[in-house]
Amino acid sequence: LMIGEGAFMECCNLKSINLNSFCPGKRSFSGCTSLTEAIVYWKLPDQLFKGCTALRKFVFDGDLWGTSIGEEVFYGCSSLPEVTLPKQVTEIGSRAFYGCSGLKALYMSSPAPPVLGEDVFYGVSDELQIYVPAPAVNSYRKNWSEVADHIVPFKKKEKSLLPKFSIPLDADWCKVI
Repeated sequence: LMIGEGAFMECCNLKSINLNSFCPGKRSFSGCTSLTEAIVYWKLPDQLFKGCTALRKFVFDGDLWGTSIGEEVFYGCSSLPEVTLPKQVTEIGSRAFYGCSGLKALYMSSPAPPVLGEDVFYGVSDELQIYVPAPAVNSYRKNWSEVADHIVPFKKKEKSLLPKFSIPLDADWCKVI
């Protein structure tokens, strides 16, 4: 099912979306300033989350239709700390991460650096680390020269910050008193 262009544009009360059965159109969620979490399965069209200043969690959990990430897809998403893009991405549209001042980590799975549009990383954090497959580091640095200093080989993603604990099977904590 397709969500029409601009269908939820500037819907200020929308907090979370899970598009497991839906394919979003251009600007579908642009300007949704309360949106904090988005799970997308199919595609990332132009301006999909433009101006979603509260977006803090983005998960791409499916098979990308096509091989490109739309123009201005995360434009101005200043609260977004990290993004993982699927390995089939061969092109990242102009200004895709423009103004993403909170972006600290971008995980690229592709062994070949995607072609970048204009100003893709303009206004991102100086702390941004772009994680790429170790054998591809030099290729990324050559092709993405404007952010070459931010490109590093993959490191294992941190697990949950919640403490791990276990309960021994012989524990009697569940006895009824």
